[in-house]
Amino acid sequence: MVRFVAMGDYGAQTRLRDDTAQVIWRLRGQIDAVFGLGDNFYEYGVSSVADPLWKDWEESFQPHVPWYVVLGNHDYLGSVRAQVDYTHTQKYWKMPSTYYDSCFFFEEDGKRDDGVHVFFLDTFTLAPRHSESYSLAMGMTRRQWSSLKMNRREQLVWLDYELGRSRLTWRVVVGHYPVFSNGSHGDNDELIVCLLPILKRHRVDLYICGHDHNIAQTAYEETHFIVSGTGSKFSPPHQDTSYKRLDGDRGVFFGTFHPTHAEVGFMDHHGNVFSTSTLLPNRHLRPLSFRPSQK
Repeated sequence: MVRFVAMGDYGAQTRLRDDTAQVIWRLRGQIDAVFGLGDNFYEYGVSSVADPLWKDWEESFQPHVPWYVVLGNHDYLGSVRAQVDYTHTQKYWKMPSTYYDSCFFFEEDGKRDDGVHVFFLDTFTLAPRHSESYSLAMGMTRRQWSSLKMNRREQLVWLDYELGRSRLTWRVVVGHYPVFSNGSHGDNDELIVCLLPILKRHRVDLYICGHDHNIAQTAYEETHFIVSGTGSKFSPPHQDTSYKRLDGDRGVFFGTFHPTHAEVGFMDHHGNVFSTSTLLPNRHLRPLSFRPSQK
């Protein structure tokens, strides 16, 4: 079994973040990892590996399992290099590059030949028009924007290749920007054009993101799309019947993966689980096999 929780937009010092931190702390010994979905530090990222905001993150969340983290648009207003370099400073912070992958294996009789392959993306560079608009509005100068190294094509080629050679049962992709969302930012046309075809081609099971400060779950063909952006802020979602009705309006996403199935859903900021669903892996079944949980 592999179990993780995921939430984004947790970088503000709010009561909601305190509640999020308490939920994660209560899960110590029960989860293998935390996935940080970007906007790790509001409002302007971090300036260096010595920025006081690192101490604030450590004291607030008291990390006890690895945090696999992606960059959000607010993080790009500070030092991206500092967030990558912090991987070598704090044993629980995992961001070896702006995009990367990691395998989480099922342990059975000492064997590790199956599990969950997770790909962590830098969606800021995959959606440059969206990123430019928000960055300039938040104070980035034109000169700063033009100095950014945008590796869009390189990242897409890497993702397509690595998904094609992955042999684990489950494939999960993690980013900051949604592909589809019923929040204030809405669907991302750039990701629909450049990322969605790759997710479809490789029959990715799950795409998890933040950016919009709400929670949501929907499916497009064989992939489930999750928004989990209430780590420290909340904004009401827009009404959209294509999204599964959830029993709460904020929470932390969790996924519990087995070789044959996965239970996914949300838990509220008191640790109570709601809106669970059972997924069957796309790799082994045609077409997509999804059914609501009977619990």
